[in-house]
Amino acid sequence: PTNHWYGLALRPRIIVWNTASLQRDKLPHPPRSLEDLKDPRFAAKGVGIANPAFGTTRSHLAASLAALGRKEFSELLSAIPFKIYDGNAAVVRAVATGEVDIGLTDFDDLVAGQEQGWPLDGQPIRLRSEESAILCIPGTIALIDRPAADEQTRRNTRQFVDYILPRGG
Repeated sequence: PTNHWYGLALRPRIIVWNTASLQRDKLPHPPRSLEDLKDPRFAAKGVGIANPAFGTTRSHLAASLAALGRKEFSELLSAIPFKIYDGNAAVVRAVATGEVDIGLTDFDDLVAGQEQGWPLDGQPIRLRSEESAILCIPGTIALIDRPAADEQTRRNTRQFVDYILPRGG
């Protein structure tokens, strides 16, 4: 109501894979869910994931915990051979270079990797293979009230926000 923050677009959480590795290993299909990541074929290299203490990975795991309950969530995560990276971009890079064959990331990080010409593909992730629910993280932009900011800075900030937001705010 005070026009200090705005929701933008939704970014789905996805499973990203190295297309060359997937063909080489002759998997029948890419994994679709967290549950699928328990497959022993992923144990050798592990499954890339950004540090779950931060960002969208934290939101993803919190939503998974809420949906599954503590016991099932703990059992599921204990069965997945995670390899932790500094962030989603690092996960995508690790998948692209073959350090890991599979990773969890956001859709925009997949697109950035594909724009680099990396052999990547992905799809929205689910908790269980039979479920259709997909976790999407909203993007936001916020105005921070800084009384010390001069009037020109405030105008520039508002102009930037107006540029980013779709017409009609």
